[in-house]
Amino acid sequence: MKNLVRLSKSLILVLLLSIVQMSRVYPQDPKYDWARTAGEAEIYHSVTDTLGNTVVFGSFTTATIKFGNFEINGISSGESNNLYLVKYNSVGRVLFATSIFGSDDNTVLRPVKLDVNERGTIIIMATSDNTPDIQVSNATLTFGNINENVFIAKYFKTGRLLWARAARTAGGLMTSTGSDALIDDLGNVYTTGNFNADTIWFGSQYLTGDTTGARLFLVKYNPGGSVDWAKTAQSDNVGAGSIYGTFLALHNDEIYLAGNYNGDRSFIFGTDTLAIQIDEN
Repeated sequence: MKNLVRLSKSLILVLLLSIVQMSRVYPQDPKYDWARTAGEAEIYHSVTDTLGNTVVFGSFTTATIKFGNFEINGISSGESNNLYLVKYNSVGRVLFATSIFGSDDNTVLRPVKLDVNERGTIIIMATSDNTPDIQVSNATLTFGNINENVFIAKYFKTGRLLWARAARTAGGLMTSTGSDALIDDLGNVYTTGNFNADTIWFGSQYLTGDTTGARLFLVKYNPGGSVDWAKTAQSDNVGAGSIYGTFLALHNDEIYLAGNYNGDRSFIFGTDTLAIQIDEN
């Protein structure tokens, strides 16, 4: 017990010294180059491109909102929310602002991911709930239901929409959720997430699931927005279980996927099997 007391005192002393040192290193509030605000808006994601511009992705609940000289539209009925995408230059001037909104009362839109490549091309990933379609700049995306659906959009560095894509589901719960999305320097887009449906379509390509749990998806879109390929993890046995795609990383020509899984079944990735062992004790 004496050793524990001495150890605790040592730890407390180290913490106190750390606090004193930190107060000496940071004697005053940090300096900011610029700061901006805009109505009833929430920030979910922000990135800085190679030129020092800042791109921000978030949500707002009003019928209109203004960023600098740009006023964008949404809907304000019921409990609906809308999404915005805005870009500031290195001194805080707004370069563009654009919005995404649904068509029904109580539309729920959730920002998931924002990414920018070295050319300044922008992608966003989000999920939609409780609306049959959404307006993405000058394009309308239509879903096969009003359940939770994942969608992505790609923008030129000036804010012009290049393309937008939505997943379509059939059978089961008919839901899809996004988790991560990346754009490489060539303009290819990679997405992951999960779906709970018998079938999910990405363009003309489809993946099959089942009713016992969620399945992950991993999809590559080429620069023009066509699907190069779509992958999932298949199960080799009967039982309950789910597997989720959570994070993506790119290195050279390789794609890394991280996620999680649960249940009492095994999942197959190509020729590799991920086995789940249950301890009955």
